[in-house]
Amino acid sequence: MPPLEPGRSRILAAAAIDAALLGGLHMGALLLAVVWLLARTDAGRVDVGEGDAVVAVVIASAAAPAWVAWTLLITHRRLGTPGHRVMRVRPVPDWGVPQWSLYVRAMTSPLSLPGWLWMAATPLLAGMPWWLALPAVLAANIVLAGAAGSLVVALVRPSARMLHDRLARTSLVTVEP
Repeated sequence: MPPLEPGRSRILAAAAIDAALLGGLHMGALLLAVVWLLARTDAGRVDVGEGDAVVAVVIASAAAPAWVAWTLLITHRRLGTPGHRVMRVRPVPDWGVPQWSLYVRAMTSPLSLPGWLWMAATPLLAGMPWWLALPAVLAANIVLAGAAGSLVVALVRPSARMLHDRLARTSLVTVEP
């Protein structure tokens, strides 16, 4: 018996869980950066040194590449994200499509947007020419447009696949408990 396609509510709930975890990761990184600055400045009584400010920016911006690396790792292990596991769904490549299509799905998913924005901002913050950030800026805009398109598709045709699933030629299937 082929695996069943999950309902739209399960898919959206899995994405909401993943978005909440991503938001929590970013908030934790920002909190850690604030604690670092408070500890290094005697709770704000002393001005922030340049080195301490750089460390705080690195701590705060480390969440995005950590999320991308973790997403690619669980994709490599063929597991779903925590939202997928809680909602008992898993991405699989369509019949005859190579396994690397799961990486395409991971990098075009709306939840990959922080990684693309991080890759766009890093050259600019490092003082490099603006055109070095252009590919990542374009990729971030494409992923953002795809996320908006997927939201519209989900609202208009709940049974249709999301755009990043169509692009990667993958599907979400229900996992038996």
